Amino acid sequence: MKQPQTSRRSFLALAALTPFAVAATTACGTSGPGASSGNGGASMWFLSGEPNQTNMQKAIDAFNQANPDNKIAVTFFQNDAYKTKIKTAIGANQAPTIIYNWGGGTLKTYAEANQVEDLTSGWIPNRT
Repeated sequence: MKQPQTSRRSFLALAALTPFAVAATTACGTSGPGASSGNGGASMWFLSGEPNQTNMQKAIDAFNQANPDNKIAVTFFQNDAYKTKIKTAIGANQAPTIIYNWGGGTLKTYAEANQVEDLTSGWIPNRT
């Protein structure tokens, strides 16, 4: 009997539960090197460092095993380098499909410019 496949929504919900993490997807139409993993799936950028890096890698590995035709490729970055890289990539419309970001000013700016999609309603019930 074939096991049901994990959905991207389920994976993103898991990503959001990682302590202090906020996952967002870049807006539709994003192009460039980060737009796709090249394997029929998505690309993701996340912070390096433990324990979050190992936890996120395990979640991605589980998702990829359950979804061999729609995998997520993750790249890990150190904190300060990541802040510069993501700002530049989003501004150039070359961000990955899924990003890690802190709530607040920067993420709000991206959302107001329609550069990211708010995924909150996907995992918080009764959110309007």
